[in-house]
Formats: sequence, structure tokens, C-alpha cells
Amino acid sequence: MLTVFGIIAVAAGLVGIVFLLKPVDKLAFPVLPQHPVDQIAVVGEEVLYVRDLEAESSLQQQNGGTENRELLIEKLVNDSVILQAGKEEGIIQLTDEFYNQPDKDYAKRAEAVEEVKWRVSQRGDHIQGAVVSIRFRSNDYTGPEGLEKSRQIALEKISGVHRRIVDGELTIDQAGAFIIEDESLYEIDPLWRSRALFHFDALPGKMITFNPDFDALLWELPTGGLTDVYLARDPDSDAANQLESLYYLGQVTSRTQSDSESNFEAWAINKRESIEVTVY
Repeated sequence: MLTVFGIIAVAAGLVGIVFLLKPVDKLAFPVLPQHPVDQIAVVGEEVLYVRDLEAESSLQQQNGGTENRELLIEKLVNDSVILQAGKEEGIIQLTDEFYNQPDKDYAKRAEAVEEVKWRVSQRGDHIQGAVVSIRFRSNDYTGPEGLEKSRQIALEKISGVHRRIVDGELTIDQAGAFIIEDESLYEIDPLWRSRALFHFDALPGKMITFNPDFDALLWELPTGGLTDVYLARDPDSDAANQLESLYYLGQVTSRTQSDSESNFEAWAINKRESIEVTVY
């Protein structure tokens, strides 16, 4: 009996020594929380699923891309970061149709990712400048001498400052100030001062004025370039019958062009660092 108790005591002592000597071994294999078998990762607010991996793998095979599982998961994670960052910056709206659902429209998801990429990549290209305008028709108001007389006055005034800019007598800002100070314009537009001059810093695809054709002319200008006097239609009038209502004169004072691919890569790296990612 004593022999049995002695063996048990020795064994217990050996177990104790093992735990005392190697307590770190228990930390070498931490117990991970259980997750559903259909999930492969959590990226910020989105869960990624096995179905996503299968869809991405199929898409890559069609396009001759990678079939490496780790690279595919990395692509899925990056796409999720892009979508969430795009939503945060107001570039795109995320819906259940292609986001954070196991049964999503993967083609629409791919389109959404490319949309965010394109929008971000264009941010480095923009133009700055100013537009002078004189309105001769505002809703039903056309001035006491009628529409044609109001149009004539507006054209004479803006053509005059156009000539002076071309001749080097005025800058575009000085031309705007000249229009603002011309109180005779109250007759054709009581709000002429607030519409006389505005500055812009425009990105591709963004509206500068309410007239896309005039905006297109501004984008075509070189730095320092000046448009001709432009007769514009009122966007507030009947869409099917927009009325000629004002004259524009615009100048591009600076133009910035950069490597669009670098723009996106820097943005994506920055966004990835701010989103928590767990891959199972």
C-alpha cells in the first residue's frame, strides 16, 4: 500500500514540475473563438463568406488570374476595405444586394469596387478658376424694358469685361468685381451681385455650373485660358424647353494632373490600416 501511495506522489510531483518549468506552453496554442464554417473573414463591419471565395476564384479563372487561396482572400479583404471606405466618403451606397450577405450579386460587387477605384484615382486631376455671369431672365422677371433689351444689356456688359480681360486690363476676379459694382444691372436682375462671380475647384465628373456644355469648355482650356462669352439656358426652367437666361465667361487659373494609379494605391493603403481584419 505504501508503495502505491509513493508512486502516486512521485507522479503528481513530476506533473507539477512540468507545469512550473513550462507555463508558456499553455499560451502557444490559444483557443480561438468558434466561427460559422461558411465564413472566412471579418473585415471591419463586413463578414466574408466561403461563397465569396468561390465566386472570386471563378472570376479569376475566367480572366486568367490567380488561383492561390491566400491571394484570393487578400483580394476579398482589400475589396471590402475599398467598399467600406467608399461608403464612408460618400462615393457609393452599400446595399444587401452586393454587400455583407452570404448570397450576394458578385458581379455587382465587382462593379461597385471598380467604381470606387475610378472615382478615387481621378482625385489628383482637377482645375481651378472663376466664372463671371450676368442673368437677363429669372423665372418670369425680364426687366422693365422687356426680354430683348435685358438680353442686349447683359451681352454688352459681359462682352465689355471679356475684351478687357483679353487686353490684359482686368483679371477674371477684377472683371467680377466690376460687374458687382455696376448698379445698373439691378434693372435686369435684382440679384446680380450674388451671381456675378464664383470660384471653382473641380474634379472630373463634378459639376462646375448648371450647364454641362459650358463645363466641358472649361475642361478643354489650358491654364490661363479664357472662354468666349457663352449664352446659357436656365436649368430651373422646363427640362423639355429650357430658356436662354444668362451669359457666362470663365477662366481656368490652374490645372493639376497626377498619376491616377498612385492616387488610388496611397488611398487604399491608408484605409486598410484603419480597418480591423480577422481571417479564420
